Amino acid sequence: MRENNTRVLNKNKRISIEEWIQKMRLAFSNGKLPNIQEKLSLLGYTPQKLDELLLKVIHLEELHQNQKTKYAEQYVETQKFDKKFKEINDLYTKHLAFCKILFKGDMLARTSLDFSGKRKMAYGDWLVQVSNFYSQLLKNIVFMTKLQTINIKEEDLKLVQYKLSEIIELKESQKKEIAQAQKSTKIRNQFFDELYPKYREFIAYAKIAFSHDQDLEALGIITKRK
Repeated sequence: MRENNTRVLNKNKRISIEEWIQKMRLAFSNGKLPNIQEKLSLLGYTPQKLDELLLKVIHLEELHQNQKTKYAEQYVETQKFDKKFKEINDLYTKHLAFCKILFKGDMLARTSLDFSGKRKMAYGDWLVQVSNFYSQLLKNIVFMTKLQTINIKEEDLKLVQYKLSEIIELKESQKKEIAQAQKSTKIRNQFFDELYPKYREFIAYAKIAFSHDQDLEALGIITKRK
């Protein structure tokens, strides 16, 4: 049942979750109108029953708002991560370019500082490559002495290492927000899957019970004009 109903959210992307909520609220609210309630109550849709369904619609809306909030928080964390990534990578790219000139012909530097090959861009590989670059520089006195000739100081390199510790924390925070956003979507969709069949059944009964277009349209059921 979940799989079939979840397809409703994806089958027609022009119908948003907000629109489904509006459709359900309209149907269950107007189901209490006197001229409509007279027939619906005979089918078990008493005012009390419709109020119960409306409470479920309200809960669905709350879940949807929570889902939107979680995705907004995820977006903020992703922006922070991307900004820090660019900040560090720009510094690394500059320092690497300087080092390739400064240590030209130095095989130890070429190997330990990983001059050859393409730069890693996948976060995990990138982090290893950049971290290794600065660690190798800082622990080698010869490298550090040469760097001072082009005005690159120890504190400049340690600052990048500090920024690397920051991006590790940002990545963990981003992963946490992504997980929470995904969980909120799952919870919302599961509740939609429970409520949608009740709405669909209500509409099916209404189409049979009412012959007047106005009554059907009051429930949000669009009929073809003759």
